[in-house]
Amino acid sequence: MSTAQKKPDRRITEELQALAIGEGGDLFGVAPVERFVDVEPGCAPLEYMPKAKSVLSIAVHIPNGVCDIWNRTPGPYLLYGYGITCWEVSRISLLLARHLELCGYRSICFPPAWSSSFYRNYHRKSDGVLIQDFPHQTAAVAAGLGELGLAGLCLTREFGARQRFGSIVTDAPLAVDAEYSGPRLCNPDECGRQCVQVCPTGALDPSKPVPVRVGKREYPTAKLDGIRCQYGLEGLVAGSGGHTAETIPPGKGCWDDLTAAKANRHPVDELLLSQSAGALVGNFCERCLHQCPAAGVY
Repeated sequence: MSTAQKKPDRRITEELQALAIGEGGDLFGVAPVERFVDVEPGCAPLEYMPKAKSVLSIAVHIPNGVCDIWNRTPGPYLLYGYGITCWEVSRISLLLARHLELCGYRSICFPPAWSSSFYRNYHRKSDGVLIQDFPHQTAAVAAGLGELGLAGLCLTREFGARQRFGSIVTDAPLAVDAEYSGPRLCNPDECGRQCVQVCPTGALDPSKPVPVRVGKREYPTAKLDGIRCQYGLEGLVAGSGGHTAETIPPGKGCWDDLTAAKANRHPVDELLLSQSAGALVGNFCERCLHQCPAAGVY
């Protein structure tokens, strides 16, 4: 099939959606590359594939039950809320990418929330910059699955913030979905900025909004201190899920302070991370994600 075809291919789009849902995906959407407006340089679809036309977004729901008991034991969440859901969305993404290539189109899959998804920008972590190689949350919003919330996460009507996203860039001219236009999903004034309040590291600053434009809409997100956030993701402070209870010095996060805190990690946390390499148990914290009240799931 020629990639020069301009008319949206609804047959292939429907095949992809049926495959995604049939293999265990919970949400599926397609965005045109034109909706990726405010994307970090080097991370936009056309910068990976100059002839790209569409971006697929696939979501796998994080079970509510493993979120409910996170404050008692994070074990179920680490595996079933992070590791397995990341594996599942990765597996489904690969199946869709293979289907596209069997139809004669190029496709690029991007890892979900693992360390490898930050590979190109990993060196910027020391500056407090947490940027994935491809913006999965933005892609989900661009594909009409939901809207961008205060914490920078895509909120969906079905699951709030409780899902993992995978993205596929392709030169296939697929039938795209309309942008989300339903009831507002992020209501900071109503929930009291829950994502900010539950963060054990003070990484989110709503007083310094960072506007992010996706398609025709602009979303005000809170400024993120990536180094302070990293304390929580690695379970280094009380309230982040791990056994370690280091203290973060006041002010902007400092990489040297974070490195020193890692050296004092609790032996149980150290054992868990050394055996998993972050692929199965993933991030300790993510309270902004699993305790967001959007969609009434929390």
